[in-house]
Amino acid sequence: MKRIYSISLVMLIALLCINKTSFAQTKMSLGPVIGFNYNTHSGSDVSDQLTGFGLVAGGQLDMQFNPNIGLIINLMFYDNRSATNTRTISYLDMDVSEDVTENIAYFSIEPLLKIAIPRSGFYFVFGPSIGFNEDATEEITETLPSGNQTKTKTTLNNLLARFELKFGAGCDVPISRDVSLTPQLTFGYGATNVQSDVDWKIQTLQASIVLKFRLN
Repeated sequence: MKRIYSISLVMLIALLCINKTSFAQTKMSLGPVIGFNYNTHSGSDVSDQLTGFGLVAGGQLDMQFNPNIGLIINLMFYDNRSATNTRTISYLDMDVSEDVTENIAYFSIEPLLKIAIPRSGFYFVFGPSIGFNEDATEEITETLPSGNQTKTKTTLNNLLARFELKFGAGCDVPISRDVSLTPQLTFGYGATNVQSDVDWKIQTLQASIVLKFRLN
């Protein structure tokens, strides 16, 4: 894990340590991001695999240093990793249905290396995503054979900062000279556990769209 952090830090520093001439030629765009996550929760301490969707919303700064290399910085103010699962358990000689919902949201910072295909609008991204927990709850709805239901909602404790490796691709579609619409699809490999001392990780397929406004 320390090696992953070190590689990500070195990559970020290398991208930012460009000379003044290159910076003067950098094309910069800024805009809002909205999309959704498809999440898969797994691990030896997760009794059943949970899957589900969550909303993601934030902003993006796109810096293109030259026709091939750039840096995308995403600030996701709401990065939801919710998932659900339905299971049946035996209790007092009865089959009880349990609907389990994990609702976990982060504030995420994502400095991503951008490798562009010149004059096509297409690009690839790779880099780390670091998330700080905003909300984490678990809700369990038990349904008895009689149809009676009980709901239990608890707040999850001992949450860890999230470290994720992301890679994917996008395409800048010009709307006007200074405005573009950018769909992007990425996969995020969750390298850290959700809670301390619990083998529980989240993998995420994220589809988003950015409305970019050119700054220079």
